[in-house]
Amino acid sequence: MKKICYISIIIVLPIFLTGCWNNEEIDKNALVHGVGFDFNEETQLVNYFVEIVKPTQGPGNEQEGGASQNVVLELESDTPLNAARELIRYAKRRLYFGHTRLWLVTEELAELPFIPLFDVIRREQMTRLNSYVFITPDPIRDIFETPTLYENLSSDEIVSALDQSNVIAEFIPVKLYELIKMNERPIKSAHVPIITISEDESETTSIKGTAIIKDQMMVGKLGINETIGLRMLLNNISGGIITSEIPGPESREFISLEFKTGESSIKPTLTGKDLKVEVNISVSGDLGDNIMVESRELDAEFLKEIEQLIANRITEITYTTLNKLQKELKTDVTDIGVETYRNFPNEWKEIQDIYHEEVFANAQIEVNTEVNIFHQGLTNKSHNVPQKRPYNNPYRFLDKD
Repeated sequence: MKKICYISIIIVLPIFLTGCWNNEEIDKNALVHGVGFDFNEETQLVNYFVEIVKPTQGPGNEQEGGASQNVVLELESDTPLNAARELIRYAKRRLYFGHTRLWLVTEELAELPFIPLFDVIRREQMTRLNSYVFITPDPIRDIFETPTLYENLSSDEIVSALDQSNVIAEFIPVKLYELIKMNERPIKSAHVPIITISEDESETTSIKGTAIIKDQMMVGKLGINETIGLRMLLNNISGGIITSEIPGPESREFISLEFKTGESSIKPTLTGKDLKVEVNISVSGDLGDNIMVESRELDAEFLKEIEQLIANRITEITYTTLNKLQKELKTDVTDIGVETYRNFPNEWKEIQDIYHEEVFANAQIEVNTEVNIFHQGLTNKSHNVPQKRPYNNPYRFLDKD
């Protein structure tokens, strides 16, 4: 009986010790970290770009200092899948998209219905739907060949910046699956961050503003402050800084709030084509900058004044964003349309075709903001208010008073 058991174990054990049946050898593939799409007006076709990591040559053959770590290939084709196959002729290897984290679309192409270009990506098993999407006004090749500060590849460095979105409110990261999901919502609109090349001597890439998408096409942009307002309207308040100028005869006095947590709620009321919306924003955080000529004690009264100043500033920024979306772009990328659809599904059927241009554009929206400073830092004094020495001063010989 024991012999039978031993034989069975010997037969079955190798089954569990086999390697991956579908493994891919690294040296047989070209690892793509970034992909870009651009439009060729002459041929009416799309130019496809890929940023490929340049493999090392092994011990003793390391690349010299300053040598480029990436290879950028370009090809014109009719579909993304055909482009991926045709690029094998130039890469000499099959393109592997399992490491792709960045997708770039030029503004010229984004002004056309560009969302269908991502259809094959959601079908292909090799690609990652949690990769990030950007729109850029600059040439794709220039973005990929921009000097990097920390990473070897431009794609990796751009994506690494998105890890800081919890401490800065000036951009909203968008993953590929989020872009697809937004375009499948009832309001059929989306927002995508914009990446540009800095105009200073550093020539590094910088995230500036947000592209607004309606009916699968880019219809306009939001600036940096307007993007902050959009985050408020999307209940995406994870961190950042809001600065307000303190009113006074001299001006040039500022106060800042480094907000840590926050939430917003949207309450729509729909009567026919008339839409009324109440937006309530609540933000909590730490007191940041306190740049004042005439310093004041950071007592409860002054903190209340600061909270109101910051609240007014957030409200102002949010109204600016709404004004741009309603009057100029006539596109709702906030949660207002989604909440209207959820609360009035039957009435939505009557307005869905005119929602952006008529209903949202003419909606009466009221914004209410509440700010709570729960930490004022390590001192409750301003910069030029004398500090009292502690009662038990261990350095009495320094006391000259």
